[in-house]
Amino acid sequence: MKNIKIYNKQNETVSDLNRYEDPTDFINHIVGTNYFGKPERWVRKKREGTNEFGEPTIIYPDEVYDDLDVLGEEERPLFPDSEELETYVQLKAEYSIEITDVTEELGKAKCKAEAKKLIAELDWVLDTETQPLLSNRSEFIAYRSQLRQLIITPQVDPVFPNRPDEVWAD
Repeated sequence: MKNIKIYNKQNETVSDLNRYEDPTDFINHIVGTNYFGKPERWVRKKREGTNEFGEPTIIYPDEVYDDLDVLGEEERPLFPDSEELETYVQLKAEYSIEITDVTEELGKAKCKAEAKKLIAELDWVLDTETQPLLSNRSEFIAYRSQLRQLIITPQVDPVFPNRPDEVWAD
């Protein structure tokens, strides 16, 4: 099981607890729809130019960007089979995706929850009124102790002890 956490440019969490066995479709949807912003991409490099009043200005042919977002640049032909080149810059994504395997964490949480449930079903064993009537009380105390160990140190694939049968005094 994988947990997908998404951060924005300020490294703030914008989405968490997206749990999937296979997160491929979820990630493709995020990237394909620009749901959290634009992914890593190539755009034409900004250049100096002049506005309609003849004043110097910066021209962004594709989109406005900050130089801090530039990962690299390369020259590409202006047209197919053209000798003339144009500079493109690679911009970093407006978000980042962190994928964490939570299989072990979830397995241990499930073990702990089950052990707590089983131990709660045996609270009556500790009742002073039932103590003299239950002949195999020590077996139940040992069973509860084994369950307590699974609560303290949960396992991914636990082997739960067998619950003893009640043996009542005559």
